Amino acid sequence: LALGVFVGIRILGIRGDCNVCASVSNVACISNTSYQFCSGSALPAGPVYTCPTGYYCTANDVTCNTDVAQRSCIGCGTCDSGNTFACLTARTFALCLGTSTPSQIIGSCGLSYVCDFNNPYICGSPAAGSQATCPGDGSGTGLDVSATTPTTYCSIVQQHGRFPYGIDL
Repeated sequence: LALGVFVGIRILGIRGDCNVCASVSNVACISNTSYQFCSGSALPAGPVYTCPTGYYCTANDVTCNTDVAQRSCIGCGTCDSGNTFACLTARTFALCLGTSTPSQIIGSCGLSYVCDFNNPYICGSPAAGSQATCPGDGSGTGLDVSATTPTTYCSIVQQHGRFPYGIDL
């Protein structure tokens, strides 16, 4: 039993949150794959670094890890189980349009609402128990809309058999 408790504490001890400086590495994950080093006052500061492809930002002594279960920013920028939406910041979200990739169609929650990954209505009131999936004040969109061309985006969301007529009209 003592070993189980020790292992449980160790596992919970290495879990982190977005924008929170990890005491082990002095790094704060700011997304699933990006991080910043922490200042002397335990705040993320300076340039943003990105983990290699296939690696996730964690609160462990090794900042980038291939184990998706250890990532610190669970839910941020990730489409929900129904591939309906993904929270980008505390108050902004992107529609997923039935795919596992957030689109460039971005919406905002009302002033007294937050984007909640577990809420089927996307936005919820903290007074009613909803918690922001992503940290921050929601002032940014969290998505670089200049990085994807319309052709690239269409190829991402294109599905066979979605429309009754082909492109040869």
